[in-house]
Amino acid sequence: MTAPAPDPADRFWTRAGLRADLERLGLGAGDVVMAHGALRRVGPMLNGPDALIGALLDATSPGGTVLAYTDWDARYDELLEPDGSSTPPTRSSTGSTTTSSARS
Repeated sequence: MTAPAPDPADRFWTRAGLRADLERLGLGAGDVVMAHGALRRVGPMLNGPDALIGALLDATSPGGTVLAYTDWDARYDELLEPDGSSTPPTRSSTGSTTTSSARS
């Protein structure tokens, strides 16, 4: 006889489970929360980071605010022209049509 397949909820965090934990920590409707952390430290989540984002929004709704810090290791300033404008490849990849205000 084959054992039943484990419930995915036993192996992954769910939005509902994360929300319940956030509420147990004291987060509630109308609260303002700043989220900053490594998602890999949370563990595997059904629907990935959307589960945690949704849980934060659910726990603070209605009327709450969720803030998040973002950062990257890109050295984006190396992509800029000497006058501070973005290079043509950067403009085309971002869809930006802005040009430098410096005129020669």
